[in-house]
Amino acid sequence: GAMRALNLDNEWFTKQNDIYKSRKDRMKKFAELLGLKIDEVQKGMFLWCEMPEEENNSIAYTDNILYKSGIFITPGVVFGKAGEGYVRLSLCADLKIIDEAIRRISNIK
Repeated sequence: GAMRALNLDNEWFTKQNDIYKSRKDRMKKFAELLGLKIDEVQKGMFLWCEMPEEENNSIAYTDNILYKSGIFITPGVVFGKAGEGYVRLSLCADLKIIDEAIRRISNIK
């Protein structure tokens, strides 16, 4: 698969980059609704976000969101002690799913 990907033309990569940029832009709105802080220079398929200052347990924080909205967010601590105080948002979901998550979070805020 990697060999085939390396032989694709730049148009494919440009399209993929545009898709992920759109998702990242939309996910920023989601993060903003939750009071999460995002470092703008991040690249890749995930956004690492700092939790609001008043929150001190990423598992409890994400469980609360899950129970209230049905949205699973990865608590940073599952990646090690240095991840506590952070959550990881995936950019792998389609825009329709991200929009639904925004709607659900808007309804509980």
